[in-house]
Amino acid sequence: MRRKIRGGTIIKVLILACFTLIYISCKKDKTADKTESVNDEYFLDQKQASTVGLEFNNKLLAGKRSGSLSNGKNNSGTAVNMTGKTVENITPVKDSQGLNAYYIINYNEGGFSIVSADKRTLSIMAYSESGKFKTDIVPEGVSQWLSFAKTVVDSVRKTKVKYTGQDVTSRNLLLKASLPATVKTNSEPEPEPGCSSTSEVVGPLLTTQWSQNEGYNSNCPALACGPGGHAYTGCTTTAIAQIAKYHQFPTSYNYSLMPDIGASSETARLMGNIFSVTIEEFNCEVGSSSTMDKTLNTLRNYLGYSGDIRKLNYSGTSNYDLVKNEIRANRPVIFSGGNKGNWFIFPVYKGGHEWVCDGFVETWNCGYGQLVFHMNWGWSGQYDGFYSLSGFNPGSNDFNYKSQIIVGIHR
Repeated sequence: MRRKIRGGTIIKVLILACFTLIYISCKKDKTADKTESVNDEYFLDQKQASTVGLEFNNKLLAGKRSGSLSNGKNNSGTAVNMTGKTVENITPVKDSQGLNAYYIINYNEGGFSIVSADKRTLSIMAYSESGKFKTDIVPEGVSQWLSFAKTVVDSVRKTKVKYTGQDVTSRNLLLKASLPATVKTNSEPEPEPGCSSTSEVVGPLLTTQWSQNEGYNSNCPALACGPGGHAYTGCTTTAIAQIAKYHQFPTSYNYSLMPDIGASSETARLMGNIFSVTIEEFNCEVGSSSTMDKTLNTLRNYLGYSGDIRKLNYSGTSNYDLVKNEIRANRPVIFSGGNKGNWFIFPVYKGGHEWVCDGFVETWNCGYGQLVFHMNWGWSGQYDGFYSLSGFNPGSNDFNYKSQIIVGIHR
């Protein structure tokens, strides 16, 4: 038997359904707004971060127009757009609470910035005047740094660090250090009486932007699934080869036949020889893999570099001065690292990673410091740029990057 539904009941059902929809809609709106309308005086939303990144980059370019780098090239000789930046895309990265931790900002004219979403941290966490920061797939070393940067913001929020103007001070210090000594900006902090102010820029030392794929790997073993039918050179091989080109050693190679960008038969010969003594495993799943011990052995015993070469742990609290001293002595440093598994928000090129650190920018003013290192990741210049490896004052707290390094690389 059919049940008769009264009109009043239908109205009640409709009203209840409407309230339910409104409630669900409000819940969704609140969730969506969590990252963009956070009621937190220290939070930067996407629009604010975009403004911060553009202001920093355009001041940097404006300063270089009037300074000694007005030839339109950065320290590594790469052409840099000098007409100002415009945003191409912004990718937010969330912390453990689902809030935006920082923003990866690419510019139409080339270059990128990684801007913190919390004013109590370094404002510009990483930047480059050229190239792009692609998020379709990243090397593990880059992924490790991205994870570190997220942890820094997460820790600051969880421990409720006091705001003392960290964002503005760090941004101004970095800008001051990055510009020629003759250039002064309106935002540059004035030294206080009895207060020292120092700045130093060294590098980037390398001019190469080499990679691991076709052309570079022509002398590597045959592998059907590899680029051009050969195994990838591997990040270890590429890192060592770039250092060999920089030092022009060993002398059994003609380095003048090795272009800074793109491969040649002589580049492939160098990489093939390094591959043969360095790579422990190569296949379609993990690519070409090795260890820091193998890197050490190859540099010292195969290529004939100095016995001063040694492997150390880098924690950011004890060895960052050593890395700076190596770069001051024109000795690029090899870093290694990588996250286990594919748990980060971007796809990861698995198997760990080795890369070259070949420059730094550092400035101190009245006890506040800003230090960034230049990284050459060995991916055809992608991601290459200056990266912070510490908290606000290098070596002064627990917000420090952990890795392994090889130092003392010289003839």
